[in-house]
Parts: sequence; C-alpha cells; structure tokens
Amino acid sequence: MGRSAASRWSADNNCGLMDHASTLTEGNPPSSARACGQSSAAWEACHRPNEGYWSETEVVVVPMRRLELTDMIRYQGTLAVGLALYVGSFFAPAIAGSAVTPPGWAPGYICAFCAFVMPLQGLGFFGSDRLEFLSMLVSGWINPIFIVAMILALRWADKRPFAVLRIAVLAMIPFCWIVYYKERSYPREGHFLWILGMLLILFSQRRTAKLSEARPRPT
Repeated sequence: MGRSAASRWSADNNCGLMDHASTLTEGNPPSSARACGQSSAAWEACHRPNEGYWSETEVVVVPMRRLELTDMIRYQGTLAVGLALYVGSFFAPAIAGSAVTPPGWAPGYICAFCAFVMPLQGLGFFGSDRLEFLSMLVSGWINPIFIVAMILALRWADKRPFAVLRIAVLAMIPFCWIVYYKERSYPREGHFLWILGMLLILFSQRRTAKLSEARPRPT
C-alpha cells in the first residue's frame, strides 16, 4: 500500500471513528474530536460536507423534543386542574334565587340532573314556553356531549370529531343563562367553575398539537 493510499485510508478511518464517537456522545464538535484524539481542524475537515447534520439534529430536533416534553407536562397539569374544577363544580352552589327551594341555592349536580330530566316531561311542563323548553333541553345535553368530547380527545387519533364537539359545547353554554333568566335565578360560583373546567380541558391540547405539526422531520 502506497503512502498516499495509506494516508487516505487513515483519514477515512478517522472520520468514521469520529462519526461513531459523535453519534454516541452527541456532544459539540471539539469534544467529539478530542474523544477520537483528533484536532478540531481535522474534525471540521471530515464533517464539512455534513454541516446540516449538526444544525438540524443538535439545534432543532433535540430542543424541539425537550419543548414537546415540557409542553406535555404542562398539558397534563392543565388537564388535571380542569378535571378537578369540573368535578368540584357539581358539589358547589351553582344556582340561587327566589325560584330555588330552601336553602335558596342548589349544587351543580342538582342543576345537571334537572336540566337533563325536566325536558323529558314535555313542553307542557314549562307552560308552553318554547324558549325555556329549548334552553333547558340544550343545557341538559352539555355534560354528555362534553364527556364524549373529552374521551375523543384522549383516545381518538382523529381530532376532527373532537373539534366539532368542542364548538358545540361552546355554543350550548349560553342557553344556561336563558334558563337562569326564565327561572328568575342567577348563577353561583359552581357554574363558573364548571365553565372554567370545561374550557381548560377543551383547549389544553391545542399547543401540543401545533408543536407536533410544526416539528421538523430529518432528511
């Protein structure tokens, strides 16, 4: 083997060793070069054609993965807070007023039960008030639709049905306020906790979805 051929073989072998070491250590170029016993200039000579490897892997992909992990932790925390507020709202005062039997207020689970069951009595139960009947009917279906939307968000890969149900829940909430007006009552803290809990759950994963779509793919 001639001297020129041996030199080329040595340079190629060193480059291969340095590629392997840089893959294992994932450090910066100087530390990877020192791991192979080479100078920074030798390392740059071997890796000059692959400059895009470091810029994409070290600068973009790894920080993006860390950002996704941080956002996933934040998402789970927001989901837990939203679920706690949603469940707690059923045991907090949700309605009060002269139309509510003593003690003058009712917890959220009573409101949810009445809103779902009372429309089953028919329009005559509301004195032929079609607006109150429709408002009570829509209000009674908010919780079932929200629960289905939450299950789809957690278990279903396709997010389009969840997006449709999320819009439906938001559009149905104002009907509760019509019921409050018709029943000569007003909302208590449980009603606002109920809405806040649903909003946190419905919108807690939008940022995570955007990061997943924006994540660059290695070439």
